[in-house]
Amino acid sequence: MKKTLAALAVLGAFAGSAAAADVTLYGVVDLGLNYQYSKVGDADAVNTFKEQAGQNSGSRFGLKGTEDLGNGVKVGFILENGFAADDGTMSQGGRLFGREANLFVTGDFGTLSMGRVGALSADVGSYNVVYATPSSARAGAIRPAPRVSLISPTAIVWTTP
Repeated sequence: MKKTLAALAVLGAFAGSAAAADVTLYGVVDLGLNYQYSKVGDADAVNTFKEQAGQNSGSRFGLKGTEDLGNGVKVGFILENGFAADDGTMSQGGRLFGREANLFVTGDFGTLSMGRVGALSADVGSYNVVYATPSSARAGAIRPAPRVSLISPTAIVWTTP
């Protein structure tokens, strides 16, 4: 009986701390209608309408969360999926969390992250060394050419505080 009560007390302590975790579900759906007018030489003009996914930014959904371990140390994760909004196919080679999948520990020492992240100079993902903010491309910064792999599949990143 004493062992059962001790086990319940330990489980109760862990259950209380697990309820304090901060988890967020987020996403973006990017789908649009394009209109194109073409007239070349004496040929008849051609008007074209088409649905197109990913016109502004890639469609995605993700989970991110943190847990406070105490003494200013937190542990967290980011899992982000990319998909085509027009037909639902997964991006990044069909990987479920192909855009980003990493674990991190943060504290007074900075942040140590391990996993699949956006390239450090790509203005995508959680780490952005070359560009100042994720919205820097809209502010006129030069971006890498489209269709270039901007994901580092096995990265270890340490950022200073």
